[in-house]
Amino acid sequence: MPVSTWHVPVWWRIAGACAAVLFIVPVDLYIQACFPGWLLTALHPHTTPPPLQDIFNAVIKQNPFLVHQMPCFWNVQLSDHTRSEKCYKDVSDLKVIHWNSPKKLRVKNKHVEFFRNLYLTFLEYDGNLLRRELFGCPSETDHNSENLQKTLSELDEDDPCYEFRRERFTVHRTHLYFLHYEHQASADHTDVTLVAQLSMDRLQMLEAICKHWEGPISLALYLSDAEAQQFLRYAQGSEVLMGRGNVGYHVVYKEGQFYPVNLLRNVAMRHVNTPYMFLSDIDFLPMYGLYHSLRKSVVQLDMANSKKALVVPAFETLRYRLSYPKSKAELLSQLDMGTLFTFSPEYDRRFVGFGWNKEYEFVVLPNAFMIHMPHAPSFDITKFRSNKQYRVCLKTLKEEFQQNMSRRYGFAALKYMTAENNS
Repeated sequence: MPVSTWHVPVWWRIAGACAAVLFIVPVDLYIQACFPGWLLTALHPHTTPPPLQDIFNAVIKQNPFLVHQMPCFWNVQLSDHTRSEKCYKDVSDLKVIHWNSPKKLRVKNKHVEFFRNLYLTFLEYDGNLLRRELFGCPSETDHNSENLQKTLSELDEDDPCYEFRRERFTVHRTHLYFLHYEHQASADHTDVTLVAQLSMDRLQMLEAICKHWEGPISLALYLSDAEAQQFLRYAQGSEVLMGRGNVGYHVVYKEGQFYPVNLLRNVAMRHVNTPYMFLSDIDFLPMYGLYHSLRKSVVQLDMANSKKALVVPAFETLRYRLSYPKSKAELLSQLDMGTLFTFSPEYDRRFVGFGWNKEYEFVVLPNAFMIHMPHAPSFDITKFRSNKQYRVCLKTLKEEFQQNMSRRYGFAALKYMTAENNS
């Protein structure tokens, strides 16, 4: 444990040990040591209970043999009043930099600019570089890793769709609840969470969605390490986002060349803690009050005792600056004027007969709506449109998926495949 000469409470008059860097504290030793510390500090005439750090100091004062004092470069503290320069002026190998101030990176310290740049540079490193060592000491066998490598080795690297097939087995680093989240589902079991996924180029939609949807939100963000820090600064600078504690931001770190849309959807859905979820797309802006409208529909349609899927009608606009309709009447007016339009393809006539139309009843909500907002084409849609091999591989994967479904659910499922697939 490093000792800091600047941790000196006025009424102790001694140097305090810093509890910020602890290495190994056996549980039984911790209990034996801390219990008398609690008694000692509780008997102190001051009325305010001391923090955990002061309890450690009390225990160490009585039992110095418990602690091995480490050099200060294991905990170089940067704040407005520390004497940190005395620690590192003769040392070239610093171990830990501690921003020990409520101001964090904004502290006034002689060399703070150097340490701040070093810290920010490290934050934006590609975290995949730290996942494993190619060379090092022997370690225990990781069976999951072995199985993954075996699966990957079975793929044909000469397959034109190799990268697509490999993507399925990519294990992405994931930071769940990247920002503080706090939400308790309502006691009436009608609560609904909006679920969506996005990348950095759709970040501007977050504030608008939060203004339109008052309920809980679960978002999966596909970001690089550097983009994650940009998102953090963006969120911390937004009154709208910082004013919401019921938005769960789950960062899935970039790896590979594709946008893993279904992985992101799954991550967002797994961390819904309400009975119902509203599956949306980040480019859709829900009508004002849709959250409360859906909760009322849950009760009115007896969703708890029936298999129903609610459908929110979607409209589209090409206007970046849209006077968003505040009612169904305004929506219909804009629809008549051509400001809004619908996009509903007809049903495919190849699907005939009986089957695949049961289990759930789809109910279109007559007084609910959302609007797809315009945006620049994404990088992946550009690749899809311009790269023939990209389109061929996606088509191949789709056909393999359909074949797998038919094997899983029986021969009858084959009639839902296209004539091309059956040939």
